[in-house]
Amino acid sequence: MMEKKFSGYKLGYKKIASIVLVSIFVLTMFTSFSSFFGENVAHATGSIVIDSSTYIDTVNIQSEVINLTTTANDALIILDVGTVSKTVSSVSDNQSITFTLRDSTSTGNSILYRYYAVWSSHGTIAINVTTSASDNYFAVIAYDILNANTASPFDGSTVKTNGNSSNPVYASITTTNANDMLIAEAGSESGGLSAVSPFTLIYHTSSYESLTSEYYIVSSTGTYQANFTTPPTYPWIEMLDAVQATSTTTSTTTSTTTILPVGGVVIQESLNLYLPLLWIPLLAVVALLAVALLRKNKTSPKAKQN
Repeated sequence: MMEKKFSGYKLGYKKIASIVLVSIFVLTMFTSFSSFFGENVAHATGSIVIDSSTYIDTVNIQSEVINLTTTANDALIILDVGTVSKTVSSVSDNQSITFTLRDSTSTGNSILYRYYAVWSSHGTIAINVTTSASDNYFAVIAYDILNANTASPFDGSTVKTNGNSSNPVYASITTTNANDMLIAEAGSESGGLSAVSPFTLIYHTSSYESLTSEYYIVSSTGTYQANFTTPPTYPWIEMLDAVQATSTTTSTTTSTTTILPVGGVVIQESLNLYLPLLWIPLLAVVALLAVALLRKNKTSPKAKQN
């Protein structure tokens, strides 16, 4: 058999092949391990869904802070605001994301606003809503939507209506996607608004400025109407949007992304920091195996005879 001398050792090709195979096995196992515990990012998968929601309503105040806790990255955050006669002057937050005014409408003293933003991270975000002056009644409902098309969130334009108990005009919207989420917001000075099936209530504030948000996920394209309970005597207003769902596939990047279910959180962040250091002991193991094979070759009977 052909042999090569390496630092005083006779190294046959079988030994070379053994060292190479062991090295490949160890490195493959490490690669699989690091891929499994790779860069874990809490992305939701599946259908479009409401993740978290909260609300706040106060009196005689100019600025409110509402805290919303999201559980996955890339959520579409919706902010429904209702005021009595005062306009919203600013919306800011502690995560430096940008809230965009989707639309607004008013009748009588009631004013409705809808803002939205996309947050690439997740956790708790504190949103500060400020009005032009101290408002007698001021309500905010915040919620986030997972698996929404964050690049193009809405299917069409906002539909706005107003009415009262003698003229209940509800908003209707036509969807172009079979899996849109419809989100409706209604407000009135006298209260009495609540969700009506098939819509599901998100929140209903109980202050004088009654603010109600509801949602419904459609299963086919068509025209849908967002109803509320019997409108009060006071004028009421409504806004309706269709939110587009996104694909659930995940693109491949240079880093490994582990997909977690809805509600998942990042649980391996500390491990990710130290995984690169595991290359050192693993390479040392490969080196020790190679040395062991060389010594075995040197001390074998055939080696001694030679």
